[in-house]
Amino acid sequence: RAGVALLPAKWRFRFDPDETGEEQQWFQRPTLREGWGVARTDSFWEDQAPGKQWLADHGAQYDGLGWYRTGFTIDEKYKGHQLVLFFGSVDEDAKIWINGQLIADHKMEGDDGWKTPFTNDISDAVEFGVANSLAVAVRDTSGKGGIYKRVWVMAE
Repeated sequence: RAGVALLPAKWRFRFDPDETGEEQQWFQRPTLREGWGVARTDSFWEDQAPGKQWLADHGAQYDGLGWYRTGFTIDEKYKGHQLVLFFGSVDEDAKIWINGQLIADHKMEGDDGWKTPFTNDISDAVEFGVANSLAVAVRDTSGKGGIYKRVWVMAE
């Protein structure tokens, strides 16, 4: 596998305690920026500003859905290659959309699933030479939650 693009460390982010994001199509592009902050993808959400603010406002850590969004461009030279999205780790489950298309509903497997890397094929969803949108809805039921290791696009 060869790295094609290391995705940004900082992504748009928001909690979804009422679980309305999918119904409201937060995975579509373009979407409103209102209500979205920033979170890093190299640290749990509870260790960052959104998690700390939630704790201060609610007196408890946040468990539930959190949404991440970013964009990326893939060079035309990768047309015809199998491309995968590589997640270093996500705590816990992740639904993943590229350009508004659901490409994966990744469920954490076993007690160590929250710290296990995984990949999803994005070859049919990605566009070349233009901005692609990526949205990830993470469900956390315990622990610190979120995408906490960097995300790559890789070519097989």
